[in-house]
Amino acid sequence: DLFARMTDYYDGKEDKPFDHVLVDEAQDLSFIEARFFAAIAPDGTDGLLLAAEESMRTVRPWLGMEEAGIDLGGRLERLEGPCRSPGLIRSFCADLIAGRSSRPWQGRDGPLVFAAGEAIPGSLVSFAAARDGLENRSSAILWLTPEGRTCAREAVTLAGIDTVQEPRKGHVAVLGANDAKGLDFDAVAVTGFHQGLLDRDQAPAADARAALARRLAHLACTRTKDTLLVCLQG
Repeated sequence: DLFARMTDYYDGKEDKPFDHVLVDEAQDLSFIEARFFAAIAPDGTDGLLLAAEESMRTVRPWLGMEEAGIDLGGRLERLEGPCRSPGLIRSFCADLIAGRSSRPWQGRDGPLVFAAGEAIPGSLVSFAAARDGLENRSSAILWLTPEGRTCAREAVTLAGIDTVQEPRKGHVAVLGANDAKGLDFDAVAVTGFHQGLLDRDQAPAADARAALARRLAHLACTRTKDTLLVCLQG
């Protein structure tokens, strides 16, 4: 309601409150939020700048900016960021966002590790206890679902460690995947991951929900710079 009132107030006014408006994480804007930013931004070149990464969209379907009064014609630029993760992990994440599986879901393959078949995988407890050479690196357990949150909490309890909420060397952060946006860690374990994330044979409504779940998993898996442990559950 506040966004709507402020949008109505500034829409059409020549005197805007800012010279430039920069919006980060624009992939998750709602329609009214996008209209608000368009209303408070001045007309002309570089009045409104949007930074977004479509694959990080975890809140709602992609918004057509033109519908909100934002003209991107001739102004869209794709920036190529540095690749911080090993190629094998980047390949896995690409498969994930596309909803396809091109590798077996078991064992260790260099920096990519799968753990399955246990409610609380022993490898996750070892990860939390820093028994895999993680002592001097930042690490995180990121959960995707309530079951994944329970798994993460029980693993750190079994490991007998205190956790943190931000990257810190020698410590393990335990966070929901959405809370890890913008953060990165040397090593990441993801809980609540299920093979249904890569099942494309679903009804349209179910597939739309699965697409959001895949993007959330993609967000979690791309937080690592070195090692990724994926705990398969269900």
